Amino acid sequence: DGGDCCIASCNATTSSDFDCSETDDSACYDPMYSGASTGAVTASSTTTNAGATTTSFVCSVDYPTYVGDGHCDSTGEYNTRSCGWDGGDCCEESCLDGNYTCGSNEYDCQDPAYKVCSVEGSSYLGDGYCDSVGDYNTDVCG
Repeated sequence: DGGDCCIASCNATTSSDFDCSETDDSACYDPMYSGASTGAVTASSTTTNAGATTTSFVCSVDYPTYVGDGHCDSTGEYNTRSCGWDGGDCCEESCLDGNYTCGSNEYDCQDPAYKVCSVEGSSYLGDGYCDSVGDYNTDVCG
């Protein structure tokens, strides 16, 4: 929702009717900010190599072999940034057949590289109020 659902990333515009005061991290799903107000931030590691910095997140799921098997696991933590969007299984453009044929469990594309933020009220994005219903509070909509 344009960063509105995480205390650490909420930054209301001056033209907004909201000021981020209602944001409490209860709907904060961004792994970069999730738990920032409590100190329980998602585990990540940062590597610097020849001037380039890469941040990687730890994929912590019950069945790691489900990641990248051609079957979109849209429940649990599989279809998240830290698990590489279920290893690409949930977007038609990134899925590779594995133990399953891509698309056999439908797609639930959340990968911002393949998804476009499409909401009816785009003015609600970044307005300082966490719109946790609908597609506002998704990775692709910020």
